[in-house]
Amino acid sequence: MHIISHKALVLFAAEHSAAAGPLDDWYRTAKRAVWRSIVDTRRIYPHADAAGECTVFNIAGNKYRLVAQINYEKQTIYVRHIFTHDGYSKQYAKLLARTLPAVIESKQEYERLFREFDSLWKRQPELPPEEGKLLSLLVLLIEGYEARRHGLHASTPHSRLAHLMEARDLAQKDIWRLLGSRGVASEVIRGKRAISKSQAKKLAEFFHVTPDLFL
Repeated sequence: MHIISHKALVLFAAEHSAAAGPLDDWYRTAKRAVWRSIVDTRRIYPHADAAGECTVFNIAGNKYRLVAQINYEKQTIYVRHIFTHDGYSKQYAKLLARTLPAVIESKQEYERLFREFDSLWKRQPELPPEEGKLLSLLVLLIEGYEARRHGLHASTPHSRLAHLMEARDLAQKDIWRLLGSRGVASEVIRGKRAISKSQAKKLAEFFHVTPDLFL
């Protein structure tokens, strides 16, 4: 991987001498890595955390946090920030104290937190990692409220299967093997037979979704 910039590591180590060795270890390891996705990254660094557009690495047993943007296509790592653990946590704590995110129980709270979400969303991909983490939290809170209050509740496992087939221009002949036989497939697609757990698992693998979509 290409790393921009080594200078950021040197400057941080100049202020935190104990970080020099661990940062150099990370630099030399990442420099020789070939990562195509966060999955590859986590094979070496299983605790690497996605925070908005950034990836956060725990350095020296979580004493330091190295925050980087990774362009997997260009094989380039852009080191954006390096924090002590306390410094990273304090930044996030300040954001939580200001925005006060919590389970949304009212329309007023929903509108307030949605404004916070909208403001952060518009500033991507330039969000600092702590704001990226807050954005992820707001997504979960808003999504949960909307599911409870504004769900359409018109979808069924069969309609979702039909939707995916339509989206990919598929016909019964293209998926019947996933369902066991042409007869069973016909009944499932017409909504005359429930989708079993084993069928849901096969459909999920085929359509790249989770099995519960069909249950």
